[in-house]
Amino acid sequence: MSVRMLVSLRNKCRISSSHSESVTHVISENNSGDEVRAWLDSQVKGQTDAQLLDISWYTESMRAGRPVDVLDRHKLQEQQIKESNKKMLFSVPSYACQRRTTLDNHNTVLTDALSLLAENAELSDEDGRGVAFRRAAAVLKALPAPVTDTRQLRGLPCLGGHSLRVIKEILENGASSEVESTKQSERFRALKVR
Repeated sequence: MSVRMLVSLRNKCRISSSHSESVTHVISENNSGDEVRAWLDSQVKGQTDAQLLDISWYTESMRAGRPVDVLDRHKLQEQQIKESNKKMLFSVPSYACQRRTTLDNHNTVLTDALSLLAENAELSDEDGRGVAFRRAAAVLKALPAPVTDTRQLRGLPCLGGHSLRVIKEILENGASSEVESTKQSERFRALKVR
């Protein structure tokens, strides 16, 4: 865990190595909001309303000589669970290079289907479609838990309408008719052998 510091801005800017009620900001580097929240929960008994921030906020504050306003780009992303339906909402950065790579792919059925469609598109010289399907599969691979409802995917990058339709069909029916027909296609099998 790379938690760098705990900051209190209540009276004046103070950096602390341990948590207290005066801590208003938790600064971390190379950790997700969920990891920092889990660490913070293990340190603090009860709920804390401290903001979880990336170290970029601290470095910008040091440059400015004062605490700068907290912007969305400074905040560490935490998964949210809607109380109405208890479904986990996912959040990932727009750029693939900023995403954490999980060791376990929790959505292999979905990613395998999208990868197959990507391969079919690439073999048919439809590189744009192939890239779109591969990007969608990469986003799903980065998720920390299985997708159970397409509403969990709202706002995620690289998930176009076609990919979302395939995902929805798999979640609802257990398979995608487009993926199944591609698997059975003589043309796809012939191109794959080449």
